[in-house]
Amino acid sequence: MPPPRGRESARPPRGRRATRVSSALALAMTLAAVTVTAAAAGPFEDAPLFGDDVGSLGSAPGQLSNPRGVAVDSAGNTYVADTGNSRVVVFDPEGRFVRSWGGFGNATGQFVKPWDLTVDNTDLVYVADTGNSRVQVFQTDGTFERAWGSLGGRTGRFRGPKGLGHDSLNNIYVADTGNHRIQKFDTFGNLIAVWGTGGAASGPGRFDSPRDVTASLNNRVFVADTNNDRIQSFDLSGNYVGEWGASGTGDGQFDRPQGVFIRNQNSVTTTVFVADTGNDRVQMFANDGTYLDQFGGGGTGNGRFDQPRGLFVTASLSVYATDLGGDRVERLDSPIAEGITGTVTGTDGVTDQGALDDAVVTVSDSTTFDLVAMARTGADGRYQVPVAPGSYVLAFFDPTGAHDYEYFDDQPDFTTAQPVVVTGGVVTTADAALTELPSVPVVDPGTIAGTVTDHDGVGAGVWVMAVDSTGTPARSTIVDPTGHYEIDGLAPGAYLVLFMDPQGVDVTEFYDDTPDPTFADQVAVTGGATTQVDATLSP
Repeated sequence: MPPPRGRESARPPRGRRATRVSSALALAMTLAAVTVTAAAAGPFEDAPLFGDDVGSLGSAPGQLSNPRGVAVDSAGNTYVADTGNSRVVVFDPEGRFVRSWGGFGNATGQFVKPWDLTVDNTDLVYVADTGNSRVQVFQTDGTFERAWGSLGGRTGRFRGPKGLGHDSLNNIYVADTGNHRIQKFDTFGNLIAVWGTGGAASGPGRFDSPRDVTASLNNRVFVADTNNDRIQSFDLSGNYVGEWGASGTGDGQFDRPQGVFIRNQNSVTTTVFVADTGNDRVQMFANDGTYLDQFGGGGTGNGRFDQPRGLFVTASLSVYATDLGGDRVERLDSPIAEGITGTVTGTDGVTDQGALDDAVVTVSDSTTFDLVAMARTGADGRYQVPVAPGSYVLAFFDPTGAHDYEYFDDQPDFTTAQPVVVTGGVVTTADAALTELPSVPVVDPGTIAGTVTDHDGVGAGVWVMAVDSTGTPARSTIVDPTGHYEIDGLAPGAYLVLFMDPQGVDVTEFYDDTPDPTFADQVAVTGGATTQVDATLSP
């Protein structure tokens, strides 16, 4: 089935409403029925495009000494585990020094060589206080919240923990390096699970000095098993899933990997970034371990590394990496060397309204119509999609329903869309300005709410859309980290409810358990009331 029509082209009267309505339903049907094909990775440059760095050697404000961990909060501020200075240093989105806290010691709020940190979905900052064998928790201004752990080998204790990560529910994963294991806690430090016990080992699910851990939206945990020169993956309970890597300098091989981070919010294809410390590079893999490409190489210039350690990757694929030997944090704003990037903004038809946060961008093969990749914009309206050379059709959609949808370039229809051609070694720019739809007051609005689960647990990140009786997408939302969603402001009437996993892991479906809107159950919305609609998605 060919992709759906988009909005009216310009800016003329919206008298063709019926055409747009049928097109909108086609959009929902396409999203539900489309064949998802993993995007083939193209080559990445040795040095990514547009790089800069923050920090320099020293102990003055804004300086660093042997930095290791790095994380970014919801406002774009960067937090660095300044290991050599036993403190946390914070920079604003432009790389300017904001504040620091800590200092050498074992009192509350002090550190002994902190190695890593992570910022959860509520902007709490967790620090691996390595020398004190504990985890400390702070607000973003450095205000102490709590701490847990002490030196030892019993569960709940640590021996030099060097890596932290969190999942969508803000559970905290600790790479308990000296005990050769991973421990999982809730946000208050209550132990949930532990795996890899028994000392240094190389078998499946065993570790030799793991240095980092990260959790993905598709319910996978990835561990940098440093002294075994490999990455291991597990489910959220610690059950072994798989591994990849070996000692060496070739593609997919490692020399003491010490940082791992997964970014899967943007694309159907998730990407695992690994700081291959001894080889002075960052390598990228699909979440099954398939090698994609790499960037870096020894040196001091932008995009070069001297022992990279910590990693953080934003939703728009900006990479933050601590450069131990360079006493700095590098920010690599465009690690893709070929693919599509751009910015999505809103407009009232005349005036620019600025960036659209969390807009959806779909990339389809211009010949087969298959969906190749999907991206969401960040707070700056920017997206990036790594795709192989080829010809693609892009569609842009505001899930809030406040703006009309369109195809590139300002086209209402797939057949008139301007193909975006990607060539080898080139990043192609495709921007969009979506036109604001007229605001129609809703009298006595109602709500659709519920919970979403998937084959592997809570369905956090799933996109939920209400489609009205005319086939028009009314409003939509994203399932929160607890698995709950709520679509409010709906006019009383009948709706179809669409659930879509943007990662392509679980089947897209309409309520109740059908991929076809023709057979979907209508959901009645009553003014001033909430209608409960739950969903369980299948892989």
